[in-house]
Amino acid sequence: FLRRARQRGIMTRAFDIGSDPGLERVDRFLRTGRGRRLLSFLRELPRPAALWCQEDALAVLALAATRQLGLHVPEDLAVLGMCDYGIASCCSPSLSSIPQPGELVGYEALRLLDGLLHGRRLRRCLVELPSPAPICRESTGGTLLADQQLQRIRDLIAERACQGLR
Repeated sequence: FLRRARQRGIMTRAFDIGSDPGLERVDRFLRTGRGRRLLSFLRELPRPAALWCQEDALAVLALAATRQLGLHVPEDLAVLGMCDYGIASCCSPSLSSIPQPGELVGYEALRLLDGLLHGRRLRRCLVELPSPAPICRESTGGTLLADQQLQRIRDLIAERACQGLR
């Protein structure tokens, strides 16, 4: 991710939070050494910034850290998670996330296994799959865009209601 972003001229910084500390301990995590390092990392980012977390639980930690720092999401920091777990739609603000193509991964794994069982050799060890589109929610301004579109529709109806709508 970092290499591709840098190839496109996007300024990037990396922060490795380590293993997932578990969502039930978010507030406690922010008081640990790793949590304080996360707070420091987020505090030092130029504004506005965007943060991609390779798992939704880590993105929820980042959202908690933004609250503690008084940052506004998505205006100061947009946050994008990965996997689209249930927590993504029910945390506050709701988390934009890239869903995992689990069905496609399973299909490709079984296709490769079938080939091996039938004596075919693997040509390569890495199979690249298309990435699903992100599900846009509040943490990246997704619902704000939807609200703006809805307001444009309301304005159009108010403006043309007497003329008849098609």
